[in-house]
Amino acid sequence: MEFLLLVTWFLGGHAISSYQVPFATRQACDVALADLRSDAGRLGTAESTIRTLPSAPGNDRLVVPPGASSAPMLSAICINQR
Repeated sequence: MEFLLLVTWFLGGHAISSYQVPFATRQACDVALADLRSDAGRLGTAESTIRTLPSAPGNDRLVVPPGASSAPMLSAICINQR
């Protein structure tokens, strides 16, 4: 099975940047997702902005807290392509 890492960066007052990357295994996709979370942390994204969807364990979505700053924010998810 093939998995896709769907990524969207919200860059404050700038354009949104979105892309997808295919992976052969869920594990490889999860490793890349963890790396993205690390990058987001270095860029100033609060860890609390990334939450797990209760209906889909292991998948993430962006939750924007009230009064959020213009720091870059990440929305990313690993999904089964089929």
